Amino acid sequence: MTAPVEIKKPLKIYRGDTLSRTYTVGVLDEDTEIVTPVDLRPFGNVWAAQLRAKEDAPDGIDLTVDLDDLEHGKITIKLDSVSAENVPSKGFWDVQATDTSVTPHVVRTIMRGEFVLIKDVTRP
Repeated sequence: MTAPVEIKKPLKIYRGDTLSRTYTVGVLDEDTEIVTPVDLRPFGNVWAAQLRAKEDAPDGIDLTVDLDDLEHGKITIKLDSVSAENVPSKGFWDVQATDTSVTPHVVRTIMRGEFVLIKDVTRP
């Protein structure tokens, strides 16, 4: 895997709702259309993810990255309900892995995409 995985479908975030979305990073065999998951453990030991209204915006909103199944290419990104109250109406997100076992540290963007905010109707 040399380039970030581009998520084509925008991530839908519901204002004020807890978000948990799992993605599987893999390699597609175009002949069989079977996706073989990529072991993501070698890519880094420190993971981070953020949302931003614009890619170069100074302020971002941190996402939690669940690393429970990196061996099978699974990444789960999470956003708590309080943070979901402050999400802009649309923007961009990505997930980065940093390998701190080498100097200089190696940083790779593993996946990226766009997001849209869906405004909720029901409120406390």
